[in-house]
Amino acid sequence: MTNNIQPPALPRKSRYPITSFRDRVVRVDPNDPIAVSKARSAIADRYAAMSRRRYGARPTSSGIHWMAAKRINELERYLSHRYGHHLPDDDAGREDLVILANHVAQNRHDPRAKILGFIRRWAPWMVATEAEALADKVLKKPRRYRAKTLGGLLRLAEDERINLNIETIRPFGRTDADMVEDKKRKDRERKAAGRAANRSGRPRGRPKSEGGSKPWETSGMLATLDCATSNPSLSSSP
Repeated sequence: MTNNIQPPALPRKSRYPITSFRDRVVRVDPNDPIAVSKARSAIADRYAAMSRRRYGARPTSSGIHWMAAKRINELERYLSHRYGHHLPDDDAGREDLVILANHVAQNRHDPRAKILGFIRRWAPWMVATEAEALADKVLKKPRRYRAKTLGGLLRLAEDERINLNIETIRPFGRTDADMVEDKKRKDRERKAAGRAANRSGRPRGRPKSEGGSKPWETSGMLATLDCATSNPSLSSSP
């Protein structure tokens, strides 16, 4: 006789695993306004935690992490400095456009439309079908770049980083020791500037008398004479 009993189905794995009882989804009475309000607050807290894990603790108003937004701003400054208003219609221009699109893809509010907007702005020569294919390819697996890797891809020079005020991209060819030394040098310069701003302009130490005389010696002698004349016992001989 064949046994037709099927084993129980395993629970479906969630992208965000349950870690505590408070994270469990519970059914509430829809006619109870207090229970519904608490359930909605719990759902809002869960989505907020998911957002912090994905976008960081300081998301901007546009729905993108503040560091990604800052790097996009720096990338646009660098591209404007290097190419002008638009990217060239060649392999180098397309490579830099892909780097920019990967950073824009970190936006959680309609990233595809934002990528297409950046493409229209920086590569108006690209046809719509190619732009859409590029956006779809980037959104399948957005790439995150380290500061050192990005500096090597862009060939960012040290003088360009200083002139363009770029802080999230490491210059090409700079080592960790060089970056640490630059940080120490900037710290010394900042402290020296602070000390210079706090100076009053007056010379340090006691103020010197005019002519280089020592008035305290004369006043001390006079004080000794006055004390001797006021007390006869000190001036009388034994």
